[in-house]
Amino acid sequence: MQWLLLITFTCSLMVTQWRRVGLLIAVPMLMGSTQSRTLEQKLYDAALAQPRAWYAPGADTPGAHETDEAYQRRIALATRSIALATTRERDDGTHVVIPPNWFWHRRVLVVAVLAHWYEESRLAYEIHAGIEHPVWHQDKGLARCLGQLHVGLVPKREWQVLAGLDEQSTKLCALWTARALTRMALHCGKGKRNADKVEDLLLPMFSAMGGGGCSPTASGRAKLARFAKLWSEIQRR
Repeated sequence: MQWLLLITFTCSLMVTQWRRVGLLIAVPMLMGSTQSRTLEQKLYDAALAQPRAWYAPGADTPGAHETDEAYQRRIALATRSIALATTRERDDGTHVVIPPNWFWHRRVLVVAVLAHWYEESRLAYEIHAGIEHPVWHQDKGLARCLGQLHVGLVPKREWQVLAGLDEQSTKLCALWTARALTRMALHCGKGKRNADKVEDLLLPMFSAMGGGGCSPTASGRAKLARFAKLWSEIQRR
């Protein structure tokens, strides 16, 4: 009888230990599932973590009345458009960065596009939609979409359809912003794989987007600082 009780106790103890082991295995698996989130999802979260565009109390403009849910849907569209515009799938299932002459990792380009958009527009509804904003005049109508792009960086025919809340216009804005950033990186001569730091590429690139050459500007520094904040948000998620 004592042997039977001992065997029963031992089996019970083994089952308990197996359950504990199973629990320990399940926890890392759950943690792994959260760590495998896509770059698009991380970009979306990082964008939402930035302050929304400010409107004066009582402002009668669409952006001032945009609900949290509508804002989140629009930001999801924006970040998805950036992700789609900066990569394409090859026939063999691998992906290639767009534009093809971008030198750094795609993640740098993706975050750079969002940093440029945010500093140019605060992701405001009116600028996204291409309508009049109560404060920002969008270079008196010469700049379009969240990237505030001008003719010259974009062919006029495509520039005319950059602004809009639809997926096609938003993706087109993302594509031409990525192309413009790449062009400025090349122009400033800092687009080299062996650059000491990514900042050596980003500051002159962001500064040149303002049309004043490659020398550091206040706008370029603001975009570099925004890039750093977004990058930090993405890295910790």
